[in-house]
Amino acid sequence: MASLYERFLADGPVRSLISGKEYRFSPSGRPTTSLRLADAFDSKQADCTFKRLKRLERLVSESYIGRRVLADVKRNGTRIHLDSSVTDCCGFFQEESNSICLNARETDEVLASTLVHESRHVWQSKQPLVFDADLKIKPFFMMGFAIEADAVATETLFAFEMKNARPEIWASLQQSKYACVAKGFEEGLRKTNRIASGLNGAFEEWYNTSVVPLYADDYIGALDKFSKTSYGEDRSFLSKNVSSAQIANALCRFGKDVYLQNPSVLETPEKLHLQPKQKERLDDLLTKWANRTRRSENIGSEAIFIKEKDGTFSPGKKPNVQKTNEAPLWVQNLKAAGRF
Repeated sequence: MASLYERFLADGPVRSLISGKEYRFSPSGRPTTSLRLADAFDSKQADCTFKRLKRLERLVSESYIGRRVLADVKRNGTRIHLDSSVTDCCGFFQEESNSICLNARETDEVLASTLVHESRHVWQSKQPLVFDADLKIKPFFMMGFAIEADAVATETLFAFEMKNARPEIWASLQQSKYACVAKGFEEGLRKTNRIASGLNGAFEEWYNTSVVPLYADDYIGALDKFSKTSYGEDRSFLSKNVSSAQIANALCRFGKDVYLQNPSVLETPEKLHLQPKQKERLDDLLTKWANRTRRSENIGSEAIFIKEKDGTFSPGKKPNVQKTNEAPLWVQNLKAAGRF
């Protein structure tokens, strides 16, 4: 009788990625599912107990930054829980439910860093400007990328603080997709022997990781969703401008100090770019939104650079907004309700 693994492989080809995920492809070549093989074939149940959660919190509290971020979580009344059904990430913070969910299938050293990362998101959610959906296109993407870069820099600081007492945490980070971030932290720290310099180095290196395009996709998807709802009709949508210095002041903080040494780096092609297909998608959704709402053709996407396949950068261009005779959505809604 064929083993479970053999039957899994018989369903279609499997491609292993650097992330450790295994993507199974249908005959058409499109990915149908993604999972970790260890999760699929290991019968061992993930530990979701309260006892394990408390152990993780104690582990995080062994570091200075860990105690700081957990204190923010407690003040905010944020609930932390372990979940064995999560398959596509190590954990996440959901502001709507004010909860942190941790993937119970991961090891304790991975979850300790993840808990610090997600707890930083809790702190971020209370900072001015950070989750403001009214930001113009340029600051929207600068802020979005900086949010994640700051959270990864914070978990890197935690792993470094635990380097001697719990070396497996630092080793786990070095072996992950954030290896260059760990190196950036060490190099920054070596220059001045100040934690702020280490954070600056880690923050800037995040933009060189493989996850950046994935976050860009998420941000484009959020804009697409907003633009198609009544929220997209509001005059405040995509109207607020903030500077790179304001973003750094809101996000990149260690204690009372801003650790990002040169906030204007957020506006450079290396930090503010999309892939060509992503830029096309962004321009398309913004063009349709501008048409429907009778808004200005100057919708700001030309501020986003394009990263070409050869690694070079091209300046963004204004999308060609075609005029339409279709009534704005708010007029259509009034007509449908018999009020126009």
